[in-house]
Amino acid sequence: MTSNEVLPLFSSPICINTFELDDNEVESLKREKYSKNGFTEYDGLSSDGTNILDKYTKLKDICTKHMDSFIYDELKVSRNAKFNIVKSWANVHPPNHSAHKHAHSNSMFSGVLYLDTPKNSGAIMFEAPNTHSTWSTRTIEPEIVEYTTLNCRNYRIEPHRGMSIVFPSHVDHYTEVNGTDQNRYSLAYDVMMWW
Repeated sequence: MTSNEVLPLFSSPICINTFELDDNEVESLKREKYSKNGFTEYDGLSSDGTNILDKYTKLKDICTKHMDSFIYDELKVSRNAKFNIVKSWANVHPPNHSAHKHAHSNSMFSGVLYLDTPKNSGAIMFEAPNTHSTWSTRTIEPEIVEYTTLNCRNYRIEPHRGMSIVFPSHVDHYTEVNGTDQNRYSLAYDVMMWW
């Protein structure tokens, strides 16, 4: 019998890489003013303003390089198409805080760069909405004996310092509860194509 060829057609690719971070920029960013997100009491805090990366050039360079690599090298988009970070903010999740399930509107791609992530401070979860059929329509769901990227409807990524994740903005995602006694810090951004 010959081996199967499996094509992950019509996927929502998520790109992960790890980068060295500048300690001075990370520590400075942690001292920014943070305000409650306003969703729930335990939904974390975000930095004031919508262009935090303009103040942190080394972190912005990491985000830009990773996004460019994802768009041009992995997705094979023409370099004639130009992309720009249109919004950026920092997040802090104190103990017992999480981030509710959401997607990002008014952008094509989104990214998160993890700055300070104690072990067990909450993984990021990606989830296919119930309205999105994958290999199953959700009408009939057989038991799965081993979850893989081909058959799962949600996917867990345990973050660590310097990890960068970029993904299409429409993909639903959330973070688990920070189960430590320390804050988890991350930087998020949205990217849009321009002409």
